[in-house]
Amino acid sequence: MVVIEGRFDVKLLSAELFAQLMEHNGFTVRSLADAATIQLRKARSRAVCKRGTVGNLRSGYRDTCRPEVAKALAKCLNVPVEALFATKVSNVQREVGGRAA
Repeated sequence: MVVIEGRFDVKLLSAELFAQLMEHNGFTVRSLADAATIQLRKARSRAVCKRGTVGNLRSGYRDTCRPEVAKALAKCLNVPVEALFATKVSNVQREVGGRAA
C-alpha cells in the first residue's frame, strides 16, 4: 500500500544572503555547523547540523533543511528565522505493508 504524507521543510530564501551573514558573523562552514549543533543540543533536539548542509545552503546547491536546523542557524547568525527561510510542505510517498507473496 502506498501512503502519501506531508513533510514540513523550510526553504532558504537567498544563498547569497546566507553567505554574507556567515562572513559578517565570522563563521566558516565548520564553525557554523558546530555552533548550530550546540544550539540544537541546548534545545534538546536529536537533530544535528552537518557541515555538508551548511556548505550546500551557502553554495545554493541545496535550499531546504529541517525546521529545527533552520532555527538554530538563524539564531547563530543573529537574524529571525523568517529573514532566511520560508516554510514549505512537500508530499512524500511511501510504500508500507507486508511483503508481496
